[in-house]
Amino acid sequence: MSIIEWHNRLSSKIRGALLFFILLTILDNSTLFNIPISDTFPFSSNLSTWLSSLVMGIGFTDSFSFHLITVHLMLIVLLFGVIKDPFRNIWALRFTLFASFFIIFATNYQIIEPSNSSSVLLNGTFQSIKLIPLLLAHQWTKQLAIPALI
Repeated sequence: MSIIEWHNRLSSKIRGALLFFILLTILDNSTLFNIPISDTFPFSSNLSTWLSSLVMGIGFTDSFSFHLITVHLMLIVLLFGVIKDPFRNIWALRFTLFASFFIIFATNYQIIEPSNSSSVLLNGTFQSIKLIPLLLAHQWTKQLAIPALI
């Protein structure tokens, strides 16, 4: 496999991972999931909250605005052009990754019943699935930058 084929294969994987992250984030924020979950909190507008409340039977507060920040950060990364300049954009990816970790951390402290640690863990797990494609994109971007060092 030539360097160009290797570069193109990694580039398409990075684009796919970033698009999958955006899809997961938008799906998580989708108003399609405005489903009643409890008497204390009648509606939820994100998928991870709804899934958590469905499994645990507990109402969570809405974290829609935090997830919108994640979408905007991801769009900034795409505007930077991860494929064209991996050195500059690896920092954009790292920033987005750490910001996403912070958003997940912050949203898990908005729970109505904070004494239930298993519900916090479950909600965090559903939200953390979105980090997988972002981590893959970060790893592949690092691999893409390696031949340029030689």
